[in-house]
Amino acid sequence: MRGYVFRALMGFAEERFGPLAVERMLDQADLSRHGAYTAVGKYPIEELFVLVDALCAVTEASRKEVLVECGRRTIAYVIETQSRNGEASLGLEGLLASLDDLIYDNYMKLYPGSVVPSWTFQVNGDGWAELSYRSKRPFADLAEGLVLGSLDYLEISTEVVRRDLPPYDGHAADFRVKLPLA
Repeated sequence: MRGYVFRALMGFAEERFGPLAVERMLDQADLSRHGAYTAVGKYPIEELFVLVDALCAVTEASRKEVLVECGRRTIAYVIETQSRNGEASLGLEGLLASLDDLIYDNYMKLYPGSVVPSWTFQVNGDGWAELSYRSKRPFADLAEGLVLGSLDYLEISTEVVRRDLPPYDGHAADFRVKLPLA
């Protein structure tokens, strides 16, 4: 997993719970890096779960809350550092339609053979856009954060409805996003 997700976790933990909570999280996690993650590094996904669970244990935050917030913080970094096509200027539909390429295109160039989630996007005739998220890892909460963070980045307030899909273990979800009137 890319280091910017780890950095997003650290930023969320410090902002929401304070530096003491981050230190307690790192002590409880007892990992060799002790929080030393670079945004461009690649780290074992298991370490992210250890850190998330440690943060939950020391703060009583839920795993969902932590992962959603990580996704929210991650997308701004991705847009600002990985964007080739000016996704922010494309508006909401353009940004949501480009999530798959924006997040994973460069990643696959740097780390060929990696297993990455897939996103599909379509605009329905009912004023809603639908994003489908599928992954071999249980990160639908992180995906929800990416969708919400896209709205934050564009400063758009609208409705988002998440529907988890069988077997309801975080590997697949659909997100409906109400499109603002033009």
